[in-house]
Amino acid sequence: MAEDKIMSGCMDSVPPVCPSTIRVFFSSTFTDMSEERNLLMREAVPELRRYCHQKGFDFEVVDMRWGIREDAASDHTTVDIVLKEIENCQKISAGPNFVLFVGDKYGSRTLPNAIPVTEFRLFRRIASWLGLKFEIVEKWYLLDTNTVPHVYRMLPITTLLPYYGNLNPVNQGMRKVHQQNWECDERNIRNVLRKVATVAVQQNKITEQDSSKYFISVTENEIEKGVYTYAKVQNRVIYFERTLININLEDKMAKRFTDLTKNGELEEDVQELREKMKTKLLPSHIPRDQIVHNALSWTPRGIDPDFDEHSRYLIMFCEAFKAMMQKQIDLSIQKVMETRIQNMMTHESAIHLRMAKFKCSCFFGQDAVLKEIHKAMENGFVPRPKVEKKVEEVNSHDKAEGNSHDDGLNAATDQNGTENENLETNIENDTNRDDGLSGDKGGETDNQNGDIQKVQDNEEDENANDSDSEMNEEDEELEKLQNDKLNEIEQLRQTYANMKNGPTFATGEMANESGSDPSRSTREELTSFKRTRKTRRPVVLYGPSGSGKTAIISKIGQMVKMWNPNVVLIIRFLGTSTSSGSVRPMIISIIHNIWMAYKVNRPMDLDFNSDMIYLGQYLQALIWQVSSPERPLYILLDSLDQLSPSEQAHSLAWMPTILPQDCAMVVSILPDTTNCLDSARRILRSERLFVQVPALTVEAADKIISAQCNSRGREVTRPQRNFLLDRFRECPSPLYLQLTLNQALQWRSHQQVKDLILGSDVYHAINHLFMKTERNHGIILVSKAFGYMTTMRQGISALEMDDMLSLDNEALQDTFIFHLPPDPKHIRIPNSLWSQIMADVKDCLAMELVSGRMLQKWYHKYIIEVAEERYLTEETRPQLHRLVAQYFMGYWHGRNKPLSLFKGKIGWYPENTREVPEQLLVLQDGSLNLRKLAEMPHHLALAGMWREFHAHVTTDISWLVAKVKAFGVPELKADLLKMLNQRDWLSEEMVKDKEDKPVVIEEEKEGKDGEKKSPRKSKDKTKKKKESSDEDEKNNNKNTIEDDLIKMYNQIGSDLFITESTIVQDATKGEDSAEKGETEKVEGEEEDEGEGQNDEKLEEEYILDLATALRDLEILIDIVTLGVECIRQNPNNLPVQITCQLGKSRALTPGLKKLVADCYEWMEENEMPLLVPQDACMPPPGEMLQTTLSADVHLLGADRMHDHPVKLSMADNYLYVLEQAPRKYDTLRVLDLNQGGEYVMVEDVRCYVHSLRFNDNEKFIILRVYEKPDAYNASFYCRLYEQNRLAPYTLDKRAKHMDVSKTGDLVAYADDHICFICSPQPETLTLHIIYRLHHQEILSSILFSPDAYYLLTFIPGDGFKVWVPRRGESTLTIEGSKKDSYTSMACAPCSLHYITANHRLLQVLSSYREQHVIRVYNLSSGEIIHTLVSPELTYRIDMLEVDKGEEFALVATEDTGVFNNKSAKSALLWDLETGGLASRITSSKPFSAIKLLVHSKTIYVLAALWRDPVITVYNLGTIHRPVPGAKIVRQIHGHSMNILQMELAISPNPDAGGDRLISVAADNTIRVWDLKQVLTPALKAKTVDHGAIISLVYTKEADAVYLATDKGMLLRQCTATGQKSVISENLGGMPHFFMLSKNGRLLIVAVYNKVFVYYIETGELEYSLESCSEGKISCLAESGNVLVAGHSGMEGYGRIWDLSNGKLSLFYILNLYIQ
Repeated sequence: MAEDKIMSGCMDSVPPVCPSTIRVFFSSTFTDMSEERNLLMREAVPELRRYCHQKGFDFEVVDMRWGIREDAASDHTTVDIVLKEIENCQKISAGPNFVLFVGDKYGSRTLPNAIPVTEFRLFRRIASWLGLKFEIVEKWYLLDTNTVPHVYRMLPITTLLPYYGNLNPVNQGMRKVHQQNWECDERNIRNVLRKVATVAVQQNKITEQDSSKYFISVTENEIEKGVYTYAKVQNRVIYFERTLININLEDKMAKRFTDLTKNGELEEDVQELREKMKTKLLPSHIPRDQIVHNALSWTPRGIDPDFDEHSRYLIMFCEAFKAMMQKQIDLSIQKVMETRIQNMMTHESAIHLRMAKFKCSCFFGQDAVLKEIHKAMENGFVPRPKVEKKVEEVNSHDKAEGNSHDDGLNAATDQNGTENENLETNIENDTNRDDGLSGDKGGETDNQNGDIQKVQDNEEDENANDSDSEMNEEDEELEKLQNDKLNEIEQLRQTYANMKNGPTFATGEMANESGSDPSRSTREELTSFKRTRKTRRPVVLYGPSGSGKTAIISKIGQMVKMWNPNVVLIIRFLGTSTSSGSVRPMIISIIHNIWMAYKVNRPMDLDFNSDMIYLGQYLQALIWQVSSPERPLYILLDSLDQLSPSEQAHSLAWMPTILPQDCAMVVSILPDTTNCLDSARRILRSERLFVQVPALTVEAADKIISAQCNSRGREVTRPQRNFLLDRFRECPSPLYLQLTLNQALQWRSHQQVKDLILGSDVYHAINHLFMKTERNHGIILVSKAFGYMTTMRQGISALEMDDMLSLDNEALQDTFIFHLPPDPKHIRIPNSLWSQIMADVKDCLAMELVSGRMLQKWYHKYIIEVAEERYLTEETRPQLHRLVAQYFMGYWHGRNKPLSLFKGKIGWYPENTREVPEQLLVLQDGSLNLRKLAEMPHHLALAGMWREFHAHVTTDISWLVAKVKAFGVPELKADLLKMLNQRDWLSEEMVKDKEDKPVVIEEEKEGKDGEKKSPRKSKDKTKKKKESSDEDEKNNNKNTIEDDLIKMYNQIGSDLFITESTIVQDATKGEDSAEKGETEKVEGEEEDEGEGQNDEKLEEEYILDLATALRDLEILIDIVTLGVECIRQNPNNLPVQITCQLGKSRALTPGLKKLVADCYEWMEENEMPLLVPQDACMPPPGEMLQTTLSADVHLLGADRMHDHPVKLSMADNYLYVLEQAPRKYDTLRVLDLNQGGEYVMVEDVRCYVHSLRFNDNEKFIILRVYEKPDAYNASFYCRLYEQNRLAPYTLDKRAKHMDVSKTGDLVAYADDHICFICSPQPETLTLHIIYRLHHQEILSSILFSPDAYYLLTFIPGDGFKVWVPRRGESTLTIEGSKKDSYTSMACAPCSLHYITANHRLLQVLSSYREQHVIRVYNLSSGEIIHTLVSPELTYRIDMLEVDKGEEFALVATEDTGVFNNKSAKSALLWDLETGGLASRITSSKPFSAIKLLVHSKTIYVLAALWRDPVITVYNLGTIHRPVPGAKIVRQIHGHSMNILQMELAISPNPDAGGDRLISVAADNTIRVWDLKQVLTPALKAKTVDHGAIISLVYTKEADAVYLATDKGMLLRQCTATGQKSVISENLGGMPHFFMLSKNGRLLIVAVYNKVFVYYIETGELEYSLESCSEGKISCLAESGNVLVAGHSGMEGYGRIWDLSNGKLSLFYILNLYIQ
């Protein structure tokens, strides 16, 4: 039930955070229990830490003997710090939290820091009555009315005695004087207060409990907090009591174990207090089974571990502590696991609801923006397009999808190209609807809710008066007619589909068989929904950082639950948790939330690893499925800009934009940092949906100050409040108010405004907070702690922070100034230090649970920026990243890290460990170490630790697979690129190291520090290191101890940089390791004298260099890029991709060899079935092929064709792809090639598209769209889109032809007789008509010149008019001929015209007899300059290409017919200057795609023939001397079906991807090639590229397998050895029948109309048989040495051969034609 409320968004039902830490406070007097506490810290605590870690919990001990700075005593805050730490332990500990050690010493008794006002005034009167000098008390205690209730608070000592804590040696004398003065004043104050308190108790003015603070010790103060007033003592507290018998007061150690006066006598009053505490109070509060009593005899040393009795006591004490602690831990963990939210999705929702509740606690003001958001949600209604009044238009509209279709994610356009958004002004809101927002459903509401309700009522009244708000009878009749018509057409469509596709087969019940229907698309089913007439749109809240967007989002969430308690609220504060930091886990968590809230079962076919567009589409469909008036759905997403940019999160293509009327979505965005706001404007396209956060008013700020004071029990004086508000007026930011208010709540009432310091803006306020924290806790310690937290990607846990600070020698140096570490072998930072620092900045932190650990991180971007500037300098950043990287590598686990102390106390600890965890990749419970996977590569890269990155990331297959499993391919690639991007910095650092640094100091450090040596080090190097270490030690002993320590600190003060040489060993078992030029045998191994001895290889020691490491990294990135789709589907495919692309033969460096060997080992050990290649079988990484993408650009059997389905935008490296789908409109998808083809945007264009193109500056997209999809009798019109937003422009008339000027300032479009010259209006997405150019003829095309000086309008018969578009004047008319003309349906008319920069027109003629002719016109005069015609090409020209320099033109044909026995279909290259034929590519086949390129003055042509998957690169000579015949440079294989399109991407910017060739094929793949390598002549390969295996057959004995490839090669591979042999290098084509004879002796291969028969034993060709038809053999069968081959068609032909002699046995004809 509680889980249901959480998933429904009920903030009041959110349970508190389940703790994951056991945090125990050790309480005792410091001197008498030091032996016991040191023993526990040394022996018991590490063991308990490991014990808890195995159970998924952290174990921490707070020992206040260390961790309190001297400043705390000066400020009298020592007791407050201790009590706060006890409270913190009680709050966050999942189990035991207080361990008490009581001996014979009561402890020191300090003055109270604060005295209640009534008590203080009472004491003043009593002191006057007793004649005591109360002035000394009044001197140090001042009234503080800011505390509620009011108190008299003691001043800091340095206020009146400034030299009290001054450590400057110059002021040492004044320091002693002031210390003596304070001791005197303290003694007098104590005497006065105790006397007065005693009298007050006797007179019953106060209780004994009230007076106890003047008498009891600090230890009993701790006990009172941890035991007396604690309600959960059971199984949370342990009490150890120890009594020393017969203490000899004359021994020097006696004063450490009991309370003595200065005269050496017992303090009687202290003894009474101690005995009362031990005998009465403690036994009455603590259960007996939680108490341990011990009595020991006294020794002159007090507790003496060398004394037998005491030694046995210490052992039993330690064992008892561990046993009792483990018992309480087990009980507590059991309870926690019973109450903990086990479902991670529920836990995720609880995190955000908890944060929303906190943000709402002090929300005031912003009434106006709340009303505006509500109004925007109401105005977000968008109706479906109205029914047209012409019934015949219904028929054309039904061609697509009827009324059951996928609305997509983006705003759709209607059949006429008019956008839905443009109809919003004519829509109506149903006044009687119930949308879950009405105020009467939520009971009582506040004033804000009432105001919003009034706004709603007013809007509904206005809508009710709208005459268009009701459907008239005619509309209803037309709608009914439309529905009837749609139903009829749907029935006809279904009948036709059944006739076309044949019967549908199923093996079970049809409803339960998801895969039974081959035409069924589960993806389409999951993403489709039935859209209602009225819809809503998301509302966008935007404003600068710190403007209060998060609080407003939280308040909206609280208000909607008040409006309607049945509302399902889903709220996410993005970036504050692991599942909300990236777009994929965020969407998955929202989907799970909806499933659980509405009790929806997960679809079996839903794949969360699919592309983000698909997940967004499913989310939108799911919203439409579940939302209802009874349970409306509200989704609130705060800070979209905080999402990781991976997977195109900031493009917002995943965000649902069409919502049902019972659902609302509000998102907040920070402008000017990412493109999120621009993306939102692109997909929503209505400014009414965007609400800007106004500045917070002063009145609201005043209310917030009052609310915060009330909640924290504090006040501020009126001058202080006015000071706050005055500063707020200068910087009216909610974040600034919060920062300054947190500081103001610590002010005392007697502080004057002139003495108060606040930053003038957010930046200075944060800096002031940091400075104050540094003063309180030390600049070094705070800088280190905040530095580590700022470097983290996800945040840092308390235990991790303790580990980091414990590893940081500088932090330890600043901590152990006045005392030495308690355990010299295990040195750690006191646990309480970080908790004290964190308490000062707790309001600036966000909490997140990751892998069971609660992480802290800065919650606001401003704070992160200031922290980076302050704590991550150029000097400190690499050091911090280095230590964090070593921590997550587990480098310091079990290693000694030397420490020298010399700032205060002097100490040298050469052999000590820091007790940090091992950091396994897979934890003991089988889960992945998410913290290591997320943090380690980040810090390795930023620390420049390229050797370690190479060893632990680049060549570690286990880590790579785990990374993909945990975070996906984009995060893995981002980590790899982050390291690669450090290339320049690393190179500079390497140069500096060589110039400035001495040679090899790291190895000396390793020998001196006693670190573990690599087992791969050679003996000689070990000896050299030892000798060097011994020599250094002798030299150092000559110096003084202090100089020695300082020198050692200077050498090892900064963390050690790991520089162990990377030695890569061959994976072959039994190999020996060796040094250069030697064959030394490894100790402990016996030499193998068997037959395999000669086959063993000795691996030389390999020292990795930077260039090799980065090259290995580049290859790995290429592998991931090439196999991104396969790896994305299943992370286990990553090692398969590595072996397929790299293999053993291509792994040239030791690192890559190790990676490949580990991949084979990983796949062998993996239990999942994997197809493991023996060697590389795919294109190698880093060569021509860069990326392979899948896209449905070709639809078999479609009644239409694409001309240009793909276009690349060079500006942002986005690929625009037109995808087809059966029985659906086309979809325009935008892919980011920088991110491996991730989807950026998707536009459901709701039409059938023929082609797309950009204008020259890529500002606009022109779609050529089918009016009627017909391959032979099609008609088209054009649509215009703004490229960066995919926003369609609205045109006054349908454009049959369109062009845009190069600069994008002019747009020309034409209908049949009028050409419109327009100026685009981006704000309204409309075209302003400047001129109308009238024509008597029907226009066939229009075209701008490159400079837009001319506009050409073409008419049938190859005529055209030349216009000056900026004046609307005609300058030239060329009349068209009366000859019949032909226009190809395969290409757009504008593609057969080209205007050069010098205003020359290349026009391909259209008459039947002149389709192979090109005329070149001078547009200024109309003169025909050249007529380009050649007998080598007499077929129509379908392709016209001009080089960039406009010197040459290339033409080719797509015509597949043969006329007059003329088979020549050569591609011709014309010289545009002379008009002569410069070169040719001879061919008898037509071309399917061709491109012309001039590179380095050499002319290249890239061509693909009809139905040929191969791209051939030709060299046609240089621009000065073209060769008559083209020479083949190379052929590019990769596609399996014919090429549809090629695009050349020539980029001046190398960062944009370099020069590339993009090929699109009918196999629905898009391949991106490196153009530089494409143009490079192919070298003779050492190994032949056999091509892809298309068929195989085993011999009967299974001793070999015969393979047929797509290159027409026949191979034989031995199954035992894997060795391949070529049977036939060229079969003449791709085999399509491949079989073994029944007796197993013959191999039969059919290639087109030929049959080849091979003898199995020898592999020799026995027969070459030719069939009776020129067509392809369609059936082949063999039995009894008789082979039958047949051909399909209207008449069936076949032949029968006798395979015993290869002769023709029978020729038969089967007449299958039925009259």
